[in-house]
Amino acid sequence: MKFAWLLLLLSLPLAAQTGTVAGTLRDPDGNAIPKASVQLRNTATGAVVQATSFAGGQFQLDVPEGTYDLTVPFPCCQHATYSYSGINVRAGGKTVLNIPIAWHPKRGTAAPDAGAAAQ
Repeated sequence: MKFAWLLLLLSLPLAAQTGTVAGTLRDPDGNAIPKASVQLRNTATGAVVQATSFAGGQFQLDVPEGTYDLTVPFPCCQHATYSYSGINVRAGGKTVLNIPIAWHPKRGTAAPDAGAAAQ
C-alpha cells in the first residue's frame, strides 16, 4: 500500500507539467470535419505531437508546457491548410480553439474518390 502512494506522489509533478490544446474543426457551412490530422509543433524543441479529429470534429492534445504552432494540413483539394502560431500552453491549463477551416481555392478540381459510386 505504501508503494502505491509513493508511485502516486511521484507521478503528480509529471502530470502538472502538461497542458491541453483542444477544439473543434468546422467547414464554412458549419459541418464538423472528422478524421483530420491536427499537429502541434513545439517552437523551442521542434517536437511534433499529432492527433486525429473525431466524428464531431473535436480534437485534444496533451503536451508539455511551452509555445506551439498548430497546423491542420489537408492533402486533398477539399479544404485549405490551416495554421496558427504562438499557442502558449501552461501546466494544468486548457487552450480551446474552435477552428473554421476554409474551402481550398481549387475545391472541386480534385479527382473523384475511387471508391465513390458512379452516377
